[in-house]
Amino acid sequence: MDLLARQLARLVAEQRRRAPRAVEPEPPSVLERMAEIVSLLRSTWSLLFSTLVGTERERAELVVTFLALLELVRLGRARAQQTELFGDIVIERGREEVLTDAGTD
Repeated sequence: MDLLARQLARLVAEQRRRAPRAVEPEPPSVLERMAEIVSLLRSTWSLLFSTLVGTERERAELVVTFLALLELVRLGRARAQQTELFGDIVIERGREEVLTDAGTD
């Protein structure tokens, strides 16, 4: 029994030494992020993926943003190109968005 008590005390002491985990806020949904990207593309012809994710975003937000971009490309609402390996991704309005904007003018 003494061995069990020492083991428990050691585990408790180890947990106290560790830094507490930060709780990440819930990232926006893929649909919300898609709407943000489309809104940005309506005000400009192109933008960089790095400007979308910024430097302060959490990993989950980066993943959601990338998934939103992939879905917009699949739907034809955005185009993405990367000119060099590990280079920045340039995002442009897709054919659907250009046609939609031309119809509203």
